[in-house]
Amino acid sequence: MSKIKLLHDGITQAVTAGTDGNGSRFYNPDDGRFYKVADDGTTVSLGDKQFFNVDTVSWANRSDQVILEFPDGSNVNYDFAAKQQVTLPTHWEEFEFSPDDNTVVAKSMGLDPDNRFLITANPNGTEAKAIEPMGDNADLAHVAQSPNGQVIAWSETGDPAGGEQQQILFVGKNRENFKSIIAPGRGFIPSWSPSGNTIMYSVRSAQSDEKPSLWVSSGDMNTLGANRRSINLNTWADKCAWASETVLYCGVPQNLPNYAGFSRNDYATLPDDVYKVDLSTGVSTRLDLPDTTHAIRTPVVNKDGSKLTFSDAVNGKLYSYDLK
Repeated sequence: MSKIKLLHDGITQAVTAGTDGNGSRFYNPDDGRFYKVADDGTTVSLGDKQFFNVDTVSWANRSDQVILEFPDGSNVNYDFAAKQQVTLPTHWEEFEFSPDDNTVVAKSMGLDPDNRFLITANPNGTEAKAIEPMGDNADLAHVAQSPNGQVIAWSETGDPAGGEQQQILFVGKNRENFKSIIAPGRGFIPSWSPSGNTIMYSVRSAQSDEKPSLWVSSGDMNTLGANRRSINLNTWADKCAWASETVLYCGVPQNLPNYAGFSRNDYATLPDDVYKVDLSTGVSTRLDLPDTTHAIRTPVVNKDGSKLTFSDAVNGKLYSYDLK
């Protein structure tokens, strides 16, 4: 039977993987500091620098640096290793680091809709480049980079696809004209496999009683959206974590009611079962866990697939399950 371990007895936010794929990192809003957690549960502060009242944290992938968005619209890039802080433009938002951390993608939100763009820039804000105009559809564009860096965002501005289907468009960093995905429902949330060759996503539809349901298809740019198939689990894609190219672990809310896909926040604290999804066989297996009272948020699987770390959406504490 898998064991569960309390890693941090305090509020944790913005949990993400460690820079080497092992352990995890998180933000503690109580003391304004950032921490990293080793696989053995040892927790150390990334530094003495404190940032209070942070609204959004965007982590770098290979280095310990963050971009922080604050409620007043101010934005800061901070590099913990260099102990260096840079202020970024206030009209930028929704940041995400590229896979190699060399650049970031963001939305540049000018007051005039004609001056709203998806942009790329260096993490310190220099060499900003406008990639794609958003106009009045900025709320339909979503920054999300693929692991190979080719895709920087996706958009809900596709053509009508019939019924409840939704055409999802993908924006390339060099304005490439990639294939679109016809998603069998609304409320699209994507998650790329580590290589980017597979894309898993959740949508809601009448077929799933308007609960979120998981689907998987090709993520390769030449065959994007091909070989679509259902995973037959009712949860949101960002409650899943990739352990390998073919294995995921997903928090699946217990007793999720019909129409939950319309009002996700109402069900954020439902306890979750944990399922292992094997895409190579198509089999999803519920894990026999000693405690199924946790509401899983921002799950992370370590590099060797032995631990699932997550923040509990009810109490904010950080836990891990032993998977092997």
